[in-house]
Amino acid sequence: MFSVKRLADLACLAMLLAGSTFPSGLAAMRPIEQKPEWWLRDGICFVGNWEPLAFHLRRGRVPHDWRTNWEWQHSKSTIDKLRSAGINMVITHFYKGLGLDHEQHALEYTRKIVDNLRANRMYAGGYIGSTLFSETLYAEVPGSSEWKQLDYRGEPIVYADQYFRERADFTHTGYREQIKQAVRLALEEYDLDLIHFDNFYTMFPLDAGYTEQIQQLFREYLRDKYTPQQRRERLGFETVSHIRPPRVANRPMEPVSDPLVQEWIVFRVEVLTEFIRELSEFIRTLSPRAAVEFNPHGIWGENSAYTNGMDHARLLAFSDIFWSEDPDHARYFEDEGRLVSKIRSYKLGRRFGNALFSYNRSPLELAEAMAFNRMCLGDVVWEMAT
Repeated sequence: MFSVKRLADLACLAMLLAGSTFPSGLAAMRPIEQKPEWWLRDGICFVGNWEPLAFHLRRGRVPHDWRTNWEWQHSKSTIDKLRSAGINMVITHFYKGLGLDHEQHALEYTRKIVDNLRANRMYAGGYIGSTLFSETLYAEVPGSSEWKQLDYRGEPIVYADQYFRERADFTHTGYREQIKQAVRLALEEYDLDLIHFDNFYTMFPLDAGYTEQIQQLFREYLRDKYTPQQRRERLGFETVSHIRPPRVANRPMEPVSDPLVQEWIVFRVEVLTEFIRELSEFIRTLSPRAAVEFNPHGIWGENSAYTNGMDHARLLAFSDIFWSEDPDHARYFEDEGRLVSKIRSYKLGRRFGNALFSYNRSPLELAEAMAFNRMCLGDVVWEMAT
C-alpha cells in the first residue's frame, strides 16, 4: 500500500546520508559561495514587527494606547535599544495583502524603521503575506476577487477564523504579478536584506482545487504526464476532461491507496515548488544579496505533502532560510525522561544550506539554535507589538 509518509521519511533519510548527492528530479541548491554574504558573516538575531496597523485594527484586540505603541515600535530609541541588546535584524511589515495603495500609510513607517536600522548598521527584512483581504484589495485591484481559492461548495477558503482574509489561488497570473510588484518595491525602493514570505504552509491545502484554473491545470498535468494507455493502467480510464480534484477526508497519517489522491499530492507539491522557484529567481535577478525566506514549517510528525503540498526536499533548494512555526520547541520533561527538540528541522536546514527561523526565547531554545542552526539564533522576542 502506498504511504506518502513512509516514502517521505525514507527520502529524507536518504538525503541526509547521501552527502552532496541529490535525488533524481530535484533541483541542486544554490552553492554556498552564492549565498548572501551578510548572513553567513554576521549571523542573524532578530525580532518581528510584521503587522501593519490596518491589520491590527481590523483584527481587533488592540491596546487602548495603540497609537502610542505603534509609534514606539518604529522609533529610533527602540531600534537603538534593540541594537544594544544584541539584535541585528528586524523583519518589518511590507505587504500584508490589503492592497499596496491601502498599505501606503504603513509603508511610510516601514521607511522610518528601515532608516533607523541602517543608522544602527542593522539588517532589514520585509514581510509579504499570501492572503487576500476581501474588503480592501478587491476594491483596489480590478479582477482580484478572481484570485481566491474555492472549496467544493464554491465558497472562499479563509485563513483560520479571519473571514475577511481569503486564501489565494497562487496559480493565477494576476496574483503572482501582485506579489512580484510588492517584491520589486521592497528591493528596489527599500533595499531590504531579506524577503519573508508568510503563510506558505497554508497555500495549497487538500481541499483547494475547486477553481477552474486549478482544475484545468490538474487535468493538463495528468494529460502531459501519462499517455492514454498509461492513464488507463494508472486510473482505469483514459479521459481527463471530467476529472476534478479528489474530495477526501483530511487524514494525513494514513496510507494513501487512491491513485487520483496520489496524483493530487504530487501535483500540488510540484506546482507549489514551481511558485517558490519563480519567486526565488525573481529576487535573485533584482538583488543577489537579498536572502529568500519562507514559511513551510519544519518536520514535526505531519504529512505536509498530503495536507498542504509541501515537500521540503524540493522547496529548500530555492531558499536561504525557512521558518518553523511548529510546536516542538526545545524542552525536557524530567519526570518522563523525554526531550523535545527541533533537531530534525535543523538537520534538514543544514542539509540544504538553509538557516532555520524559530521563536527562541528560553535558554534551552537558544542553546539548541547555537548548537545546530546556521549562524542564526532566530526570533528572540516574537513580535514587538505583543
